[in-house]
Amino acid sequence: MNTIDAYKQEIRTQPEYLADEKFPYGLPTTIPADLQRRCIFTGSGDSLAAAMLAGFFSDGRSDVMDPTDIVRNKHLADSKRLYIVSISGSTDANIAAARTCNETFAITARPDSRLAAEVGYDNVIPLEFPHTGVTTAGSISFVASAMACIALVHEPEGMMRPGRIFERARVAADKIDVSGTLYISGNILTYPLAMYMAAKFYEVLGYDARYARMEQFAHMELFSTKPGDTLLILEEPNPRRQHLLDAVEKNGTGIRTLIPAGMPGRKGRGGPVSQVLYCAFLAQLLTLKIAEERRLRECHFVTAKELRSASNAIIY
Repeated sequence: MNTIDAYKQEIRTQPEYLADEKFPYGLPTTIPADLQRRCIFTGSGDSLAAAMLAGFFSDGRSDVMDPTDIVRNKHLADSKRLYIVSISGSTDANIAAARTCNETFAITARPDSRLAAEVGYDNVIPLEFPHTGVTTAGSISFVASAMACIALVHEPEGMMRPGRIFERARVAADKIDVSGTLYISGNILTYPLAMYMAAKFYEVLGYDARYARMEQFAHMELFSTKPGDTLLILEEPNPRRQHLLDAVEKNGTGIRTLIPAGMPGRKGRGGPVSQVLYCAFLAQLLTLKIAEERRLRECHFVTAKELRSASNAIIY
């Protein structure tokens, strides 16, 4: 199976996986609020985006750090409980970070990995999800790790049916056309999802994409744009979003602005967990749509052999 077909298959399995009454599988109970203040979540790539969600859903009680920052500043982890998100359990920086803290847990799909051995098998939180066995751009693996991070700091609450969220994202993706450099803007909740979406554009398509918080985009990234570039805003309706749209559209920038349709709100039947799933699905379905339009059979990270070799040399 080629990597684009594997990506497509794993994307399509997510609604059923999330709707399983046993989901999330094998996770411990939610960490008490007072203990959350001693927790640090970390990871690399998609896993860092998942870890960042723990910061939001803990109401800021838990810290989120880059693993290399922890390694180089060991005092940051003094008397802390460290949660390392790593699908493969093989990333050198994560393993090095595990050695800085006396109480470390691994959230991983590989309970037999080097990271699992480092933290101790009793401290492994296993991620169980269906997969094709083909290494492809992270889709269901990201959703599983994101939901695990959320569940560890946030009591489960009602959300929209996963199938309904998926369908909303599919309809939105079908209506989105990207041109020029893609800028993805988000807020405290959706910024990690903007990061995740940019990663899928890199890995699947080799496409030039940037991610930024809404406020910071106006201060920095805006000055790198060109007419014909695309700004995609992952934000529900509010005055600040409208102000950004009006300023970009009415000042002759030539930037195309896009608001995905059907994004659940934080309040009511949607809720922040539904927003997370919607944005993750949108990132996957949009990159899959473009890949299929280009008749790609392999993800960019597979065909870009020199870049993949450099990445592996750094990571492992």
